[in-house]
Formats: sequence, structure tokens, C-alpha cells
Amino acid sequence: MIHVETRALQNQMIYFQKSQNMLVLEWQSENLRTTLQSLCRQHGSAEEMLSFCRSMRNRRRIRTPTQVPVCELQKLKDWVKDGKSSLLIAHGRGVRSSSLDFAVDFLDAIIETKVPMVWALPIALDGSPRTTDIVHSLMLQTLSMSGNANDLDPNMITVEEIRSASSVPHWLRLLERSFRRFKNLFVVIDISLIESSRSTCDDDREDSEGAKLIKHLQAMVDASNNRCLKIVLAALSSNIYDQLLEKSVESLAVRRILTDRGITQERRSWAPKLRAITRKQIRDSSNSFRDAMSLRTGNLLAIP
Repeated sequence: MIHVETRALQNQMIYFQKSQNMLVLEWQSENLRTTLQSLCRQHGSAEEMLSFCRSMRNRRRIRTPTQVPVCELQKLKDWVKDGKSSLLIAHGRGVRSSSLDFAVDFLDAIIETKVPMVWALPIALDGSPRTTDIVHSLMLQTLSMSGNANDLDPNMITVEEIRSASSVPHWLRLLERSFRRFKNLFVVIDISLIESSRSTCDDDREDSEGAKLIKHLQAMVDASNNRCLKIVLAALSSNIYDQLLEKSVESLAVRRILTDRGITQERRSWAPKLRAITRKQIRDSSNSFRDAMSLRTGNLLAIP
């Protein structure tokens, strides 16, 4: 009888300790969210970014819509279906806004699935966030998806680590740890945000903050063993893109697709007499795209 009572008391103590630990972890998680939210105020929330870019895309679709070439759409489907980590460079052939519109379409197609996804998009036409602003936003999004802290998670970030971060490389290491908490993760970044902080100094000087972010993202993909990390960089041709393109010849972890059919062909479809046909083609393409993405992200969820 005494043995039974002792065991019951031990179980109560264990339960009480677990409850106390959960309360502490919940407090730590909330404190961490609050700290990151205070850092993200200058650039805006993920919802605000997506809402702004979705609104701009919808406006452009009324008068100057663009379409992803059919052959490029197949490349995208194959890329999503592939369970390996990789980086996708999505750029236009002459329509400056097509890559950003593609990024919004991509998010809309996958955001309702259970595959974790984070993004960094413009919040205003003249916005120019720092690299650290982008990192803060991505970290806050990963924290919001992963729920409360876990004291057994070696990649869990503490408030003290955030407060002590004093350099871009330090923040990038914290971002990498945030990504490691997910078995499968999509990341979508508009490269114009990074280009705005890119240095104009000579090539033999230290890399800019934006260039460091790009290199670190590549390193994350290369080091994501036993995980599926897929990063989409939406951009028009740029210096950063050209550097990535040179490396993509050597590395299968970097791929690219075109987000419009070229300015000449797109302009033909903007003619008033063809506008109705063009809108129908875009609707059909979007529906097919969403169905395909939903099917293929289901394959990612099946990865053990």
C-alpha cells in the first residue's frame, strides 16, 4: 500500500514538473515572439507583405497580364515534386513585374496546404528593408508555425541570443537554426529586397549584406541533409542573379525558370480584342497550376 502511494506521489510530482516546464516554455515562446515582432515593425508582417503584393498583381492582371510559359510550368512542377533541397531562380524575360507576380501565384497555390512556407516580399513600392529586417521577418514566421518552444530542441532560439545578435552573419546563423526545425520548408524571397541593400563597391571588396544573405541561403540548401529546403528567389536579371547562374551550371541544387513569355509576345495579349481570351487562358493556367502544386506538395508531406 505504501509502495502504491509513493508511486502515485511520484507521478503527481512528475506531472507537476512537466506542467511547470510547459508554462515556462510558453512564456519563453511568447517573449520570443514579442521580441521579434518589435524588430519587424519597420518592414511589416508577412500578411501585410502578401496582401500588398497580391493587390498589385491583381491590378496588373486587369490591363497587363503575363503568363508563365507552358514548358517552364512543367519545370516548376518537377522542381516541387523533387524531394531534394534546392534553390530556384525565377526571373522574367522583359516584363519587370512578372517574377513578383509569379511569387504571389506560387504562394497562393501552396499556402493552403500543410507544407510550411515563409516569405519576404515588398510592403511598399519604395520600400528598402535591411537584410536584418528580412531575417527578422522570416524568423518570426518560422516561430509562428512551429508553436511553443521545446526544451529538447537544439535549434530553439532564445531571447538572449536575439538580443545579443550584433552582425548580419550572426543573424544568418540564427535564421539557419530556425529553418532546421522543419523537415520540409518552402522559402520565397523577392530578390529586389536584397538588391536594395547591395553594395556598389568594387568586386574585390567585402560582400554586401544582400550578397551575404544569398550565399548563406545557398549554403543552407547544400547543408540541409535529411531535410527538404526549397528556396524561390524571384528576380529580373541582375548582378546577383548572374552570379547564381554561373554557379548553377556546376551545382544541381540551383535551378531556374522564366516567368513571362517575353515583352513582345506579352504585349500582343494586352490588345483590347484579345484581353478576354487572355484572361481565360490565365484562369485555366492558374487552376491547372494550383491543382498540380497541391498534388506535388502532397508528395513532400509523405517524406519521412
